[in-house]
Order: sequence, then C-alpha cells, then structure tokens
Amino acid sequence: MATLSQSQQLLAKTMDDFVTNEITPRLEAIETTRCIPVDLIAKLGKQGLLGSLVAMEYGGQAVDYLSYGLIHKAIGGVSHSVRSLLTVHDMVALAIETYGSTTQKKIWLPSLATGQQLAAFALSERQAGNNYQEITTTLEPHSHGFYLNGCKTWISCADLADLWLVFAKWNNQPVALLVPKTLPGIQIKSIDGITATPAARLNHLTFQKVELTEDHILGPIGMGLHLVANTALTLGRYSIAWSNVGLLRSCYLASLAFSQQHCVNQQPLFNYQLTQQKLTNLLVQFKAARSLALEAGDALQQRKNSAIGAVMLAKYFSSQQATQAVLDTIQIHGAVGFQQNQRFHQWLLDAKLTEVIEGSTEIQQLQIAQLYQSITLIDE
Repeated sequence: MATLSQSQQLLAKTMDDFVTNEITPRLEAIETTRCIPVDLIAKLGKQGLLGSLVAMEYGGQAVDYLSYGLIHKAIGGVSHSVRSLLTVHDMVALAIETYGSTTQKKIWLPSLATGQQLAAFALSERQAGNNYQEITTTLEPHSHGFYLNGCKTWISCADLADLWLVFAKWNNQPVALLVPKTLPGIQIKSIDGITATPAARLNHLTFQKVELTEDHILGPIGMGLHLVANTALTLGRYSIAWSNVGLLRSCYLASLAFSQQHCVNQQPLFNYQLTQQKLTNLLVQFKAARSLALEAGDALQQRKNSAIGAVMLAKYFSSQQATQAVLDTIQIHGAVGFQQNQRFHQWLLDAKLTEVIEGSTEIQQLQIAQLYQSITLIDE
C-alpha cells in the first residue's frame, strides 16, 4: 500500500490552506452564479494546479499521480464544480503530452500548463450514450483538408475553454482532434437547469463545416477512442475517485462535529449508539475509498498492468459510497440538514453525478467484471 512522502504531506497541507482561503469563501457565489471567477482560475494556474501533470520542459509541475490525487481530494472535498474544471483541462493536456506530435506539444502544452489557456474534453453525444463507438460526428476530406461536422453535448467548461479535444469518425475510424475555439463554424449553447456541479457550465457544441488539417489530428487514426479517449478517461476517473475521497472526509467531519455539539435529551447526539454506528460507517467508507485511490495512484505511477482496473475500482467504489455518505450525513443532521446554509443538497447532487459521468456505475460493473477475469490482476 502506497504511503505519502513528506513532500506529499506538505502538498496536502498547502492544498487545504488554498481551498480554505480561496475557494470555500466563494462557494455560495460560485454555485449561485454558476460561474468560476476569472481571478480564481488565474490563481489555480499560478499555483500550478492546471496541467499539473505536464512535464517541466513545457512549464508544468510534473507532479506524481499521488500528488495529483491529493490536489483533487482537497478541491473536490468542497467543490466538484471547480474540480471539474481541473479534470477536463488535465485530460486534454495529458492526451496531448502522451500522443501529440512535437509541434502540437510545443504549441499547446506551455499555455495549458500555466492556465493561460483552458481545454475541455468533447466526446459525449446525445444518442451515443455510453457506447462511444456510435458517435456520429464526422471528419470529411475536401480539397484543402477536412470538414468537421456534428454535435457534442454535456461538455463541461466548454465555453471557458480555448481548445477542445473532439472525437469524430473518418472513414468510420475513430479520430481525436484538437479544435481551437476560434475556428469559424462553431456554435456553443449552454445547457440550462443543471443542478449538479452547476459552475462546470455544461454546453452543447455544434460543428458545421469547421475546416481542419492533418495538424489538428491527435494520435494515430483509428485509435482515437482506444488510445486517446481511454487515456483521458482513466485520468478523469482517477480525479473523480480522489474528489469523492475528499467529499467522504467532509461528510465524516461535518457529522462528527454536529453530533458532538448538538444535544438531544440533554446529552450530545454522539452518545447515541445509532449515531456512532453511522459515524463508524462514514469513517470506514472514507478510509476504504482512500485506500483504493492510493492503490490506483501507485499503479498509475508505476505503470502497472493493473492501473486501468485499479482506477475503475476506485472510481466505482468512491462514487457509490459518497452518495450514501451524504444521505447518512443528512440523516445525522435531521431537519438541520435541509437548511439553505448547509451544503448537503449540493453534495448529494454532485456525488450522484459521479455515478453517471466517466462511465456509469452500471457500465463500470460490466467493465470491471470483464477486466478481472484475469486472475493475475486480482493480486496486483
């Protein structure tokens, strides 16, 4: 089992301070306005939290995967909206660093690593669901290059991004594309009424004869989904796993504090056995989710064959446990849990969303069962 180094422990403390000073005081405004302040985004970039995995030669921090998890635990523990901005941005940066040409890396990574430019991940389509082989966005050749046509939906932070990683089909082969926001033929439409991660600003993207060249293609043709998308999605699931670890910790601390301070029949709520039972469950959920996330981070860092499966397990477990933990937190607080000054309503929506995005709970059940038919992976 992986343990934290001194530098990682220091990072955890630094992140807690950053969240306390820069994010927590703004939470109500962030969720009410459904907007992450521009100056907060700038501070995230200045702290090296956007594109933190990017190599130092491109201006990144080159953090290890455990450190990356700690960043997302701290931010996700208070705001899944802000964490979502980091996640989709980093998914694109990792894809470029892993599969990009030398030119693509030089053009995009320095600005992504500092947050001077933002990126978003554009895979989902309304009719495709979880079956990404059914995407209908197309790349069609013409005399000077290609036309990109199609629609993407549920794209987090799309309107904030300067660059999108878009997935399409060319001659029925999946292809990944780096599409700058400034190209003609692009329409962005916000999706109103979203209650989970409200400041992540989901959008529809429509591409109508958007002119591209071979320079916009990322990675091998035909491998857009198998390699590029899966690499990015694995990072997204890892981010969610750690974010839910942070949320589980927040649930336990909130419930513990309330049970010690609130009295029933002239004694602290904590003294009741049923309260202690729920607190024990919350603590075990947090510890177990953290153990799976640590294992996943170690597997990613060591490039183990079990890495993809370890990430799936961590995301699958933490998502379900986070949803249940928020429900138990509300139960411990009773009617107080429904007051507007409590954050449990937003926590519940955000936790449940993580059971849907980056592979739903049901899809993950199928994937995990199929993957772990290999006996050797079980003990890694």
